[in-house]
Amino acid sequence: ASASASASITSDDSANDLDPESWDPKNTYIRRNTIELPEGPIKCTEKGLAARKPGRNPEGHPGVQAIKEAKKILDELDVPFWPCGGTLLGWRRECDVIGHTTDMDICVFGPDLDHKVLVPKLRAKGFQLFRSFGVPGKFGFELSFKFKGMQMDIFVCWEEKGSNTCGLWVESNCKGTSMSTSVADMPICPGGRVFKWVYQKKKFAKADFFGTELLVPYPVEDWIKDSYGPEWETPVSGWHWVYSCHNVNAFNRDMSKRPSPYATYEETKGPKGDLTPFAGPEF
Repeated sequence: ASASASASITSDDSANDLDPESWDPKNTYIRRNTIELPEGPIKCTEKGLAARKPGRNPEGHPGVQAIKEAKKILDELDVPFWPCGGTLLGWRRECDVIGHTTDMDICVFGPDLDHKVLVPKLRAKGFQLFRSFGVPGKFGFELSFKFKGMQMDIFVCWEEKGSNTCGLWVESNCKGTSMSTSVADMPICPGGRVFKWVYQKKKFAKADFFGTELLVPYPVEDWIKDSYGPEWETPVSGWHWVYSCHNVNAFNRDMSKRPSPYATYEETKGPKGDLTPFAGPEF
């Protein structure tokens, strides 16, 4: 993406209303829309492979190892998932984990996820659940784990009338041990605002993700463009994982007056002025 590109911001929240009646746990969107490609699993781009720094071994990266371990549990539970956000971007664009990344992102569809089953199984394999956002089974639910020092976020997505949307939180008050704990023994982050990543509906297909077969949205470039814009192949300095995205809408909040598609925390702070200016790249 480039700083001159325009983000697509929807101010009509009713256009993206969730439709609970369409949720079917046995027939979720990803299950209905996974296809087999005759050419086999999708690979990262040849340009990215050629540009990868000598000696880099993404297969051994702790973030990739975290996803591989999580995949064993998610497969056992029959929970389809896919890499998303900067994790998907790095794989496709650079054939690597983005160098400055501090976490790995995966997405699941809400009706496929039973956190009461998933969380204990991940914990048993060494994953530490250190925070969660929102309410299980509702839009905006999100889980964050640590695995061997690497963070892995699970974003929950929903099928809507004209799009697929995933929830993400910002400005929450997660301060280490100050987080409260829910009945399900999950650390809950108080406060904050939930936003929506809004994606045009895509198919899903198998991909070679650093030596492991995963599902990815198909065509994968179209999904990436939804967030990063048409110039997604060009890295952007100072990118913010919420305010820079081309497809982020506030949930039940009018974003039509957002200052710019590349706004900083300082530019978007609320009436209380309690946000910290954004100081570095996220993707």
